[in-house]
Amino acid sequence: MVVELRPAAFVVTEIPPVSLPFGLRGETHLAAGYVGGDFATAFVDEQAKVDRDFLRFDSGSLRAGAGAWGGAQKGGARLDIGPSASVNVQLRQVPVRLAVDTV
Repeated sequence: MVVELRPAAFVVTEIPPVSLPFGLRGETHLAAGYVGGDFATAFVDEQAKVDRDFLRFDSGSLRAGAGAWGGAQKGGARLDIGPSASVNVQLRQVPVRLAVDTV
């Protein structure tokens, strides 16, 4: 058995959602960091979404919209754009989100 030690450090931020015109909501998060070891590299990861409520019910809502997701590290990068949908509910005072993002 081979065991590799690859230390990593990263920071993550999520800006609180902002209200946009026409009942839309904008949301973004960013992560960046560094992974050490034999293939050491810095990395960055970002998500930006715009969505809106399509259905509200007692314990939550169904939201749909579009987003862009991107990431980069040494030797590779990608950007995906596509639809997004989520179900947001409260389960015993805990907010829960189940999201499906496709490209």
